[in-house]
Order: sequence, then structure tokens, then C-alpha cells
Amino acid sequence: MSSNDLKTPIDFNVTMEMAMKNPAMVGRGILFLFVCSLIFMTFFASIALYFFSMTEQEFLDNAIETQARVTNVKQERFFESHSTSGSSSSDGYNVKYVSIITLNFIDQNGQPFTTKTKDGEMSVLEAGDTVKILYDPENNEKVILSRNKNNASVMRTISYIMGVACFLLFCVAFILTLFEKHQRVSKKSI
Repeated sequence: MSSNDLKTPIDFNVTMEMAMKNPAMVGRGILFLFVCSLIFMTFFASIALYFFSMTEQEFLDNAIETQARVTNVKQERFFESHSTSGSSSSDGYNVKYVSIITLNFIDQNGQPFTTKTKDGEMSVLEAGDTVKILYDPENNEKVILSRNKNNASVMRTISYIMGVACFLLFCVAFILTLFEKHQRVSKKSI
């Protein structure tokens, strides 16, 4: 067997020749890849959101609501890398701020407890404020502000919407593919 007998499964020159002869096919191929990518990204994002919301819902199901006193509010900054060129390396950093709230509360056993939780970038809370919190009775460190308890249901709703959008995108892509095949078969039979 000589080296001339071995051919690559996809010959670049033949592929480029086909692409030049039929640019519409290239456009359909690019559209197909785009739609498939969109479907897969939507599908996996909806699954991730769903499981994250279920974890949050499990916390909410077991959490105990109580009053807590804010003892300290501190702004912490962190750097979030971003890329403007589309590469995987970082072109720069965005500075983000988050409020770290120190809270004192009495747990279900009557024991005083101090913990920290995060609030938004621009928290309106100040030391001395009283807030409602939810805490995990098995782990008093896990605390969220009571006003944030709807986040899990919002995330789950978004995951459902994304799942339905993924299904609809798949159905549209499938129907368009069948329609295009039908048109090609009809043209060949004429």
C-alpha cells in the first residue's frame, strides 16, 4: 500500500470546491450549526438552573425564619475577568462589589449566633437594622435574607421557559429539515 492509496476521510480541496459551487449549502450548514449550538446551550443552561433552584428549594423547605440584627455592613470588591476578543484568555477585569452583612440572631435552640451573608451590590442595610432571615437549622452558617427567598422559584420558572424554548427550537429545526428534504425530493422527481 503506497502513500498515494491513503486518503483522508475529508479532502480539503474537494470540500472547498463543493462549497464554492453551492454557497447556499454552506449557508444552511452554518445555520444548522448555529441552531444546534443554541439548542444545546439552552438545554444545558435550563438543566443547570433547574438543579440550582432545586438545591435552593431544599434549603428553603428546611430553613427557619427568624429576626436578626445587622452588626456590620462591608463592601467587598472582587475582580471578574472578561474577554472582548472572544478568546479564552482574559483581556481585562471588571470590578464588582458585593455587600457582606454580619448578622446576630438567636437559633431555634436559644443559642446566639453570628454569621455573614451577601446582599446586593448596593445594600440599603446599616448596622443596627433588624431583618428577617432564613437559616438552616443543621448549619447556622447558611443564611439568606428572607426577601431573597423567591429566587429559587424564579430560577425554576426561567429553567422551565428555557426548556420549552429548547424543545420548540428543536421542533422548528426538525420541521425545517423535513420540509427541505421534501422540497429536494420533489425537485428531483420533476
